Amino acid sequence: MCTGTDSVYTCGLDDTVRSIDLLSNQYSNLSIKMDSQPRGMATADGNLVVVAGINDISLLENDLKVATHPIDYEASSVTIHPKEQEIAVGGTKDHKVHVYVLKGHNIEEKTTMDHAGAITDVRFSPDGQYLAASDSNRMVRLYVSSSYELAHNLDWCFHTARVNCIGWSPDSKFLATGSLDTGVIIWSTEQPTKHINIKKAHPQSQITRLAWLDNSTIVSAGQDSNVKIWEIKFS
Repeated sequence: MCTGTDSVYTCGLDDTVRSIDLLSNQYSNLSIKMDSQPRGMATADGNLVVVAGINDISLLENDLKVATHPIDYEASSVTIHPKEQEIAVGGTKDHKVHVYVLKGHNIEEKTTMDHAGAITDVRFSPDGQYLAASDSNRMVRLYVSSSYELAHNLDWCFHTARVNCIGWSPDSKFLATGSLDTGVIIWSTEQPTKHINIKKAHPQSQITRLAWLDNSTIVSAGQDSNVKIWEIKFS
């Protein structure tokens, strides 16, 4: 699921992309069949939607599928740079983050970054300065998007199990990660040695999604069917 200017785009196990109009709170007539099982989708402005599937990457523009590009790895997630014509796609079996340049309806691979485990989520920061990636080996890595080099040499591996999801604060100063270990960790881009660890955020349930309401409020969702709101205070 991803949110554009006035629509929410969804894709399910039926391999179909649909949209919800935020003004009417109703599904539109949009229904686009994908060529493979979708694993992630992203949009920067709602005009271009990128869908990463098991076997391909599809581009949707103005509610039409305009291109499908085969890939030789299995995708898990996708994110669009908020300012540049670039996307990042997480790979599962190859343990790589793939960065592509968008050229019209074509994509050209720019670089890849290796991880020790399957990539579970990728997210550009709202200001476009960073790309965060998480993996099944408990690691969270922060890359500088201008070069895709590591932003620091610290190991952000304080989760005790697979990291499932990433959420950025609106000001791009913090990112939150949710894990199979039932916890949420908040990391600082300005002070990478510091973090806040919310252990057992959803007791006996892994964290499946995170979002920030503002720069100090996080929403977490878990497999326990609960949604929780956290007020974060940084010292």
